[in-house]
Amino acid sequence: MKKSVLILSIFFFNFVHTQSDFANSFNSIVGLWQIKSTTNSISYESWTYENDSTYNGKSYIIKNGIDTLVLETIQLLKINSEIFYIPTVQDQNNKKPIPFKLTSTFKKVFVFENAEHDFPQKIIYQFLNHDYILATIEGELNGVFTKRDFHLKK
Repeated sequence: MKKSVLILSIFFFNFVHTQSDFANSFNSIVGLWQIKSTTNSISYESWTYENDSTYNGKSYIIKNGIDTLVLETIQLLKINSEIFYIPTVQDQNNKKPIPFKLTSTFKKVFVFENAEHDFPQKIIYQFLNHDYILATIEGELNGVFTKRDFHLKK
């Protein structure tokens, strides 16, 4: 009996610890981020915390100060021991979500990959400080390596 209680206690501690690690790793993403643009439109990415295994995001453009166009919705999910960045782009992939699995992390840099996707195959979020994120998409596009950076500021 004592052995069972000990095993359950260790399991529960690891579960809670892992859950809070996910939440702690990504809590900096919560908020409204403006994406630097060279056009007359203003782009944003907004993120909310739902629970210890889910963050919800969306990116959108405000044109002429009044028209809002949602470009994509995003979920950042912890499923079992894996983490996924799952965008659903409004005018791509028949509006179906495309999962990108977290493949590496170093300090505040998170790399998500999906080698089967047409473009991008890699999404990288670098939390440079509390109010600045460099998001990058990259991969092969029509046989050519392509990389696009997005500068997000709170």
